[in-house]
This record gives sequence, C-alpha cells and structure tokens, in this order.
Amino acid sequence: GINAEYGTQFQIRTNFDLRFVSLLSGAFLSTIPPILLVLSTLLPLFVLLFMSSPLSTPTAETNKPTRQPVVFLPHGGGPCFVIPGAERWQPLRDWLSAIPGLLPQRPDAIVVVSAHWLEDKPTVTVKTNTSLLYDYGGFPPETYSVEPFYIDGKVPASSPAVAKRIVQLLKEADFDAQEDDKRDFDHGMFVPMSIMYPTDSPPIVQLSLCNSLDAEEHVRLGEALSALRDENVLIVGSGMSYHNMRNLRSSSVVGGEFDEWLTDAVQSNDRRTKLVEWENAPKARHAHPPRAEEHLLPLHVAVGAANNQSDLAVDAKSFQAIGWQFSGFILK
Repeated sequence: GINAEYGTQFQIRTNFDLRFVSLLSGAFLSTIPPILLVLSTLLPLFVLLFMSSPLSTPTAETNKPTRQPVVFLPHGGGPCFVIPGAERWQPLRDWLSAIPGLLPQRPDAIVVVSAHWLEDKPTVTVKTNTSLLYDYGGFPPETYSVEPFYIDGKVPASSPAVAKRIVQLLKEADFDAQEDDKRDFDHGMFVPMSIMYPTDSPPIVQLSLCNSLDAEEHVRLGEALSALRDENVLIVGSGMSYHNMRNLRSSSVVGGEFDEWLTDAVQSNDRRTKLVEWENAPKARHAHPPRAEEHLLPLHVAVGAANNQSDLAVDAKSFQAIGWQFSGFILK
C-alpha cells in the first residue's frame, strides 16, 4: 500500500542522491592538485606522531623530582660583611651571593648546620617566631640588630614541618634527636645566609652539632638527612675549613697545606674515609686544635648528606682573609 510505495520512492531518490554526490565529489577532487591529496592523507599520521612525542607526553624523566645540592660554606669572622674592613671578605661575599643562582630551583626550605651550636644530642630548632642570636662580642652596635643583615627587617621564617621531618629521619637512623623551641638563629646561620637571601628567604631550620665532636658520627648525621635533597630542601654546613684563633691575622697566610689536602679529599671518591680520618692530614691540628674542630664538622655533615650519589661532582672555591686560607664546597 502506501508504505510500500513510499519505500520504493525513497530508495529511488536515495540512489539518485548518492550518484549525484559521487559525481560532484569526483568533479571536485579532480580539481585538487595531487600534492594536496597526498598531504591530506598524511596529515592524520603527523598528528598521531606529534601526540606521542616527548614534547607533548611527560615521561618519567621529566617528572623526576629535582635534587638539591649540598653546600659547605665558610661563614667568615663574626658579622664580617657589615663592619669596617668588610672589603677583605668581598670574594667570599660574591661567592655566597651567587649560590642561589646555581641551584636547580628555589628550595622550599633550608637546613643549616652551624659550627656555633653544639648539644649532647642532635637538636633541631622548632621555634616559630624566630629572631637573631648575636653570639659574638666586641663589634659595632649596629651589628646587634636585624637590619644590617636583612634589609627589610624580616628574619627568615622557620619550618616546623621540615623540623619534624629531620627528627623523624634522625630517629630512623638511631639518633636520639630532640627539638628546641626556644633557640634563635646564631650567626653561623644569619651572617652567610643573609648574603645568599637578604630578602624573601626560604624558611630555615637549624640543626646542632654533637658535643662528641666525633667525625664518623657527623658523617652519619649527614647520611641520615640525605633524603631531604629529593624533597627540595637545601642542606648547608656552615663553618670554616681553617679555624685556629691563635693565628688570627697572621703576618703570612696560614692553612694552605691543610686546605689543599681537604679539597683533594672532598673531591676524591674516598672522601668519607679521608674525612673520618682527617686528623692524619698534614697540619690538621694546626688548622683545628684539639677540641676545637667544631668549625670543620659541618663539612662532615655535608659530605654525609651528598656521598650516596654515585655521580657526585664537587665544586671547590678557595679564599684568603685575615691571614687564613680556607675553602667552600658545592656538592652536586
């Protein structure tokens, strides 16, 4: 009936439309140059190749966390960068101020191991409203205020989260670590760190040395902290590779023989053993008299924190001031 007739008419009309479209398509395609037809065929392939390329698809390597280096820095003498005669420290100041630009990225926090803080057990600062501890004497009055160091008057914030992470790592390594909620930042921290970050400093946590002054113990202390490097935390040892106050302002530069041995030791693959046995080095006790090696031990912590890296590179920089030769190291 009606449905059969409509179906026949629809089939005829459809066949006509398809033939008409085919003729039009053939006529149109015949006007397109062959090169465009080839390109239109290859275009989907190019799209697939681009979408699968490393530029558009992140790989495990591009997502790899950034590892911070480890720094051992000489912190100079007292508030040396803001007193008369500061020009003698200018090479050290230049080196310190360049360090942030050498880092792979801005650290989320900094851990400073200062020669000017010793405790029976490794101790971490957890005070939130920190100030500066002026643990030196005999300098101009203006060096006992914040502004000569931090020009905006703002002391770096602490990081309770990083402090607790340090305690956790140390306890996992069998250290009886403890927290200190009263101690402020000593000059082993703020004198060099205010050159690196005079404003807008990342949060800072201080970690003490141990009263044992044992070299092996301090290397292990650094080894316990090494995981922080992959958590975007910069580990800084702050001391002096030469520190014999009896030879202050010597008429001739002292410390060269030990400093050269120390640089060779830190740059060697056997750095751990050599630093543990540092007392056997030439002029070792001339550079650090007995029971006065606290200015060397932050280097042991730094080396411990970096030494598990098989492809470790060490940049060394030597300085001379106040009659001493001493060095800084960036382990990366």
